Amino acid sequence: FGIMSAVCFGLFFWSRFLGGTAGYLEVMIFSIGLICILLEIFVIPGFGIFGISGGLLVVVSIILASQTFGDFNTLNPGSDFATMSGTVGTMSASLITVIVLALVLNRFLPESKFMSSIVLAPPGDYQQPAAHEIQLDPKLLPEKPGLKVKGLQLEVGMQGVACSVLRPAGRVEIDGVWVDVISEGPFIQSGATVEIAQIQGNEVVVREVT
Repeated sequence: FGIMSAVCFGLFFWSRFLGGTAGYLEVMIFSIGLICILLEIFVIPGFGIFGISGGLLVVVSIILASQTFGDFNTLNPGSDFATMSGTVGTMSASLITVIVLALVLNRFLPESKFMSSIVLAPPGDYQQPAAHEIQLDPKLLPEKPGLKVKGLQLEVGMQGVACSVLRPAGRVEIDGVWVDVISEGPFIQSGATVEIAQIQGNEVVVREVT
C-alpha cells in the first residue's frame, strides 16, 4: 500500500505539472508534510504536533497543486474561492469514499476464499474444534494393549479358572478358551480363580484372586 500511495501521489503531481497548476513549491510543501508525518510515526510519537502539521501541509499542497491563483493584476477572490471550494469538496468526497471502501474491504475481504488462501492466520485466531467435531480414522487409532488367542482378545484384569496347577506355568480357561499362562508368585492350584496381571509380548502372567 505504501508503494501504491507513492505511485498515486507521483502521478497526481506529474499530471498537475503537465497542466500547469503545480510547481516546485507544491512538491516541497508536500515533501515537508510527509516528513513531518513520518517523524510523528517513527521518531516522536505521542504528541501529535508533527502529525497534525504534516497532514495540514499535505492538504495545502494538494489544494495549491489543483488550481492556479491569479497574480496581483488578475486576482479574482470570488473565482479563486469558488475553485478552492470545489477542490476541497472533491478531496472530502474522495476521502470519504476511501474510508467507506476501506471499512467494506476490512469487513468482507478477510473472509473471502482468495485472502484465506494467501494470508496466514495469526496463532491467536486458531480455534480448537469441539470433541464431537473431531473425526478420527479408526485405522490410525492405536490398538488396545493385549494379546489375541484363538479369537479372544486378552486384556489385563480379565478373569478365568486354572485348568491345571500353575507351577508356575500352566493353563487357564478364560471365556471358554484355554490359554497358556505363568503364575505371579507362588504356585496356584487347579480350579482357582485367577486374573491377568500383565501381558508381556506372547507371555500372559496371572495371579490368584483372593
